[in-house]
Amino acid sequence: MHCGSTSSTVSPIIKFGIIHGPENDWAVCEQVTADEMGQTFLNIMPDDHSKMSYRDIRHIRMDREPLPHWEAITGMFSVADGEILRYLLHAKVPIEMFVRHELASRGYDKNYRWCGFDKAEEIWLE
Repeated sequence: MHCGSTSSTVSPIIKFGIIHGPENDWAVCEQVTADEMGQTFLNIMPDDHSKMSYRDIRHIRMDREPLPHWEAITGMFSVADGEILRYLLHAKVPIEMFVRHELASRGYDKNYRWCGFDKAEEIWLE
């Protein structure tokens, strides 16, 4: 696959813990999948970060070259007003529900494929 290609027959790959592939129109230069190499894919990114410690977060924040998704996540909290952050904790606001609502309102499924707003609500607001 060459840069700019959007062929739907190419399998996505995972770089930096984020799925890149033609289904979400991100160009991936010289994409080589494990299948093409005849090897099994080794997914080293954990699916569940619920056991993350403050020490883990500190290491993520101190990383000179953090993974892009960690940089975006920490950036969102870094620019948020302190009073809002304290309110979220104090009132036990269900942040996951806000995230799910936002994703449903965008009309995409869990593989970031357009599915329409009604179907997205079924998927994200389970």
